[in-house]
Amino acid sequence: MPTQLLNSGKLARVPAHSDFGTLTLLFQDDVGGLEIADSGSANTEKSEEFEKQGSFTPVKTVPGTVVVNIGYLLMRWSNGRWKNTIHRVMGPSSLPMQEVSISPDNPRTIGMDAGCLEDITPGRYSIPFFASPDPEAMIEALPGCWSQDVPKRWKPINTGDFLRRKREAIFA
Repeated sequence: MPTQLLNSGKLARVPAHSDFGTLTLLFQDDVGGLEIADSGSANTEKSEEFEKQGSFTPVKTVPGTVVVNIGYLLMRWSNGRWKNTIHRVMGPSSLPMQEVSISPDNPRTIGMDAGCLEDITPGRYSIPFFASPDPEAMIEALPGCWSQDVPKRWKPINTGDFLRRKREAIFA
């Protein structure tokens, strides 16, 4: 992926979104690029609007750790007490320059600071584990997450129907 396009913000490896289920466990390498939205930086709850208006903070990679993201269904279960994590993947914030050999007589420097449109950002590898309730489960605010003073924000929703609609909207 061209480094200059990632640095300019015109291109994202993965645009802003939040995960559908309850929790996502993310195991990632040390390349970086994961960013989380500052929830107060945009007057919206929609991921695509955060991409346009919001600000994001890079997530520091720490070897041997797991990033835990709250998904949409856990937000509904908690009646909004825990917010779904809007996040995106951009280029890594800093990488050392590397000399690579494209061909035996053409060594080349690549990395985030090379400034050339043809420079390629190193690959980023991550393994997400998406946890979701049983497809037949009804998701509604749990006891203790709502009261007369704090009413339920959402109607009950069937997990399977919700996940199916979300996937169809993306992969249709």
